[in-house]
Amino acid sequence: MRIAVIKESECQAPENCDYICAEVCPRVREGAKETVYARENGKAAITESLCISCGICVKRCPFDAIRIINLPDEMMKDVTFQYGINTFRTFNIATPIAGKVLGLIGRNGIGKTTNINLISGSIKPNFGEYKKEFTDTEIIRRFRGKDIQPFLEKLYSGTLRIAKKPQEFTINGHVREYLKKDRFGIVGQEILGKEASVLSGGESQLVEIARTMDEEEDTYIFDEPMNYLDVFNRIKVAQMIKEKLKDKTVVLVEHDLIMLDYMADFIQILYGSDSNYGIVSHIMPTRNGINNYISGYLPTENVRFREYQIKIKKTANLEGKKTAFKWPDFSVDLGNFRLDVSAGSISEGEIVGIIGRNGIGKSTFIKALAGLVKTSLGDLDFGARIAYKPQINRKGRSMTVDEAFEVVKA
Repeated sequence: MRIAVIKESECQAPENCDYICAEVCPRVREGAKETVYARENGKAAITESLCISCGICVKRCPFDAIRIINLPDEMMKDVTFQYGINTFRTFNIATPIAGKVLGLIGRNGIGKTTNINLISGSIKPNFGEYKKEFTDTEIIRRFRGKDIQPFLEKLYSGTLRIAKKPQEFTINGHVREYLKKDRFGIVGQEILGKEASVLSGGESQLVEIARTMDEEEDTYIFDEPMNYLDVFNRIKVAQMIKEKLKDKTVVLVEHDLIMLDYMADFIQILYGSDSNYGIVSHIMPTRNGINNYISGYLPTENVRFREYQIKIKKTANLEGKKTAFKWPDFSVDLGNFRLDVSAGSISEGEIVGIIGRNGIGKSTFIKALAGLVKTSLGDLDFGARIAYKPQINRKGRSMTVDEAFEVVKA
């Protein structure tokens, strides 16, 4: 089985490229012009069944937009969903377990969100036939005899009710209008009285989790619920999920292995090639799943999906290192919040971690160091160039990744 992936955001045909991928393709030169051709939108496309995997187009593409990947032929039967021609596809499917918590782990861009969209009904399996829309009956027939079949039967019959917390924050306006109940007291009165525009990342996450848990459904799906949360709130949310959703069917996408170990009863690992394809492993008990993920090897499937084990490295030796910059005592007054900062410094090569509860001023502190907020001393200037990554892009993503990098360079 051969996978050809062409990243549309990186393919510059026809404006800046005259289809060099087609010019260098041996099959096209032999006369099989449909091997590499132009789509309706002008981007290049590859017919996977005709490709001989020579790799010439991959090497010659000036924009590094092409990937050709060879997989075992028997995997063809396991394709569950493909977005379009020469795009990402996922093999197998995440399988919720009635009355249990299933954890999904894997690197970014490997298909975790695609899978929770599949099991929530946001998208439906197309088995790689992206131009065809399968009926509910046809989909269920394809999964006949598999563990996912009873779940899909309930989902497509409308008897299964699902609450889903997405990755992105959808809250806007006043929290009290967005979150009607907060039946488990996850948020608290202080956050309930705020506008969405002033919420920290952790506070926004708590609101989204509370809104999801307010829904009295059969199945709950959480896409990365621990992002932005401090340790205190991570433990609080984990306990709420375990205690308040006991006997419910829960699916968690999570990167925090400690919290996942605490919450999940079973694990499925997603592996493959990020942005190209993803494979969902079989179901494992939590301890086995996390240990296998750390080792990078699935013993029951005899698959090594990572060449190295995940290990904790020792801290760097900073003895004799120069001070990169210092900051004096200062304060930041935001009207309804005041942050007082004691003097400190950072050495060259040093990584300083900032910890504390959500809404306590961590983001305000680093914004002050980056010169993005006024302090009692005015704008801080350390005579150094400082890059700052915000928690949330509240303005939305109105540009391509390439365009965003051009803005940064400028």
